[in-house]
Amino acid sequence: MPLSPLVVKMDKRSNGEPKNIIMGAFAGHYDVKQVTVVDLDVNIDDPHEIEWAVATRFQADRDLLVVSGRTGFEARSLEQGGRQRKDGDRRDKAGGKPN
Repeated sequence: MPLSPLVVKMDKRSNGEPKNIIMGAFAGHYDVKQVTVVDLDVNIDDPHEIEWAVATRFQADRDLLVVSGRTGFEARSLEQGGRQRKDGDRRDKAGGKPN
């Protein structure tokens, strides 16, 4: 499926770990357009729980990671010279100052 969103459930050990997961997902497959990282208490099979994590845990100024100029799904990125923006966001309980 082109432009697939991806949700990753993880047991975070450090504040920089979710960003590493996001970058790894983008590097792993060009069709991934959006990555969301959540804690173990969020059911990733339930879109309502994912949205609950957005509403209660996500802070854009702290948690949003935007990667510009990456290659992506051709039908969408041809308009922009073969490049597109990809978004990753952390929706975990922030345990201290994020990296």
